Amino acid sequence: MRRKVRIEHARRLAVARQRLSGSRPKPITTDHIHELVQAIGCLQLDPTAVVARNHLLVVFSRLGPFDPKLVDALLWDERRLYEYWAHRASIVPTEDR
Repeated sequence: MRRKVRIEHARRLAVARQRLSGSRPKPITTDHIHELVQAIGCLQLDPTAVVARNHLLVVFSRLGPFDPKLVDALLWDERRLYEYWAHRASIVPTEDR
């Protein structure tokens, strides 16, 4: 069954599903970052760092100011995220959804 969706609603839904709207947690923890990566699927790695590394910019744009060491902790200490070649070099959740 097809449903009509108003363009404004579709835009709001797209922004919300990418976690670009809504409240931001304070302080930000590894759990917040892990939940973000689970929700959006991955953080794409990009070696070019004009302002900061791409995966850090994605987290910042969705959660606000955070300590980049939290991403390292998820990757190397807690091992809840890992680097993988998904559609590009990416950081993905360790567990299946």
